[in-house]
Amino acid sequence: MLQSKLEHDAFSQEWSQATSQALKSFSEGFRQTFQPVLRACGQVFGALSGLLLAFGALSALLALIALPVFLVRLLLLLRLLF
Repeated sequence: MLQSKLEHDAFSQEWSQATSQALKSFSEGFRQTFQPVLRACGQVFGALSGLLLAFGALSALLALIALPVFLVRLLLLLRLLF
């Protein structure tokens, strides 16, 4: 009985070490494989968000320019109607 328990404990420890080493190896390989891809995706999405921010600022600027023109034309139209 004691022999069986010792064998079971030895097997459990060996299994634990083997799975731990396999997971470390897999995670290292996964990181080395996909880290450049994820970094490139981050740069692309960063650039796209910068472009969206620039277009948003440009549209806000155009709205600020167009608003007074719209208001003046609206006032002129109301003046003609009334």
